[in-house]
Amino acid sequence: MIKLQMFFNVSEVKSTDFERMYANVYVPAMRKQQGYIGSELLRLFPEDVAAEISAAPSEYKYQMEITFESEAARRKWVASREHVEDAWPAAEALADSYEWRGYDLAGLDQAVPYKSQFGVINAEQMININKSSEPVKLDLWNSRLMRRLISPDAKLECLAKGFQFLEGPVWDNSKGCLFFSDVPGNTMYRYTLDGRVSVYRKPSNNSNGNILDKEGRLVTCEHHTRRITREIGDDLEVVASTYKGKKLNSPNDVIMASDGSLFFADPAYGLQPGLGGPAKAELDFKGVYRIPPEGGEPVLIADDFDAPNGIVLSPDEKKLFVVDSGKKHIRVFDVAPGWKITGGKVFIDVKDEGNEIPDGMKIDVDGNIFCTGPKGIWVINNRARLLGRIQLPEVAANLNWGGPGRDLLYITASTGLYRLSTLTRG
Repeated sequence: MIKLQMFFNVSEVKSTDFERMYANVYVPAMRKQQGYIGSELLRLFPEDVAAEISAAPSEYKYQMEITFESEAARRKWVASREHVEDAWPAAEALADSYEWRGYDLAGLDQAVPYKSQFGVINAEQMININKSSEPVKLDLWNSRLMRRLISPDAKLECLAKGFQFLEGPVWDNSKGCLFFSDVPGNTMYRYTLDGRVSVYRKPSNNSNGNILDKEGRLVTCEHHTRRITREIGDDLEVVASTYKGKKLNSPNDVIMASDGSLFFADPAYGLQPGLGGPAKAELDFKGVYRIPPEGGEPVLIADDFDAPNGIVLSPDEKKLFVVDSGKKHIRVFDVAPGWKITGGKVFIDVKDEGNEIPDGMKIDVDGNIFCTGPKGIWVINNRARLLGRIQLPEVAANLNWGGPGRDLLYITASTGLYRLSTLTRG
């Protein structure tokens, strides 16, 4: 590893702007660079405090420390457009004076083995894409209805293994591929029907849920930046990052209605180290929101969740279902014309005697809900009747239909990407 230290002398009146510049300009610019591991902005002790603890006084107010995989990665960053045109001019404009130092890591002593909060370096080298399959295992509560959805002869395929914790699968039919996120791996991947897995975006800002908008553009929930973004060519457009002037917690899952409205859940999971943090919440609740088709300030739907997570609309868009992972149930809201949303009663509990929680969910063309939960995927009809459960070898976080006929169920389950052919469509 190579580290770069920069020291800045910043006046008191510019200190807040300097800290905002680091978070909003410097960090996003650095995270576009291959080989960037992480960074810290440290506020140095003033002279009186330094004297109290017998520390050497410093003429500087801030120390920025940036870590790269190699010297080549550091040099690439220094020469990059993001550094030359965006990050450095922003820092230089606020600093009265500065200097920098670089050094190589010669020794390391940590109680916990080193692991960057931004994900494992070269995590994709651990991926095993040897494909395997086995007969699907079903727990049946209503065998007649369940077998209309999943054939008892279906095979559960493991497409790839070796990830850290997978989330957010979405199928892009125009490109013939599946996009999905490895949240702690800080990488977005692409799976194609020829069986290949490749890195699509790294770093991904600890991306989680993904969808395609009406124009086929990728919309992503990002934990580290606490925002929702949309791809515009080679750039990312910020769709939402604040509510009433305060940063969102960590957008987790997102869906789009037929009119282009976005609905998303905003729990606090991404504030934890390794999942996008560490960071502090600015909101004192975990909400569910709608963003109008024309964009703008998110509209708060509900703020009484422990941990809002998976979110779906019924096929007729008259019901909104939201998982509360903290309370281990699914809630249902009534949707009237003009997106007047009321209700929020418990639709069904998704729990057993263990500690596993419900997470992501999707809904098929007939209104059957497929929700990840204890011991697999719970299949629930629109009358809150549990039809069955698809057993999985790993804890599943999310799922989505894909393939040319949208009858292939892709499942992101911890370290593995799985696929199951179904008799229904999403």
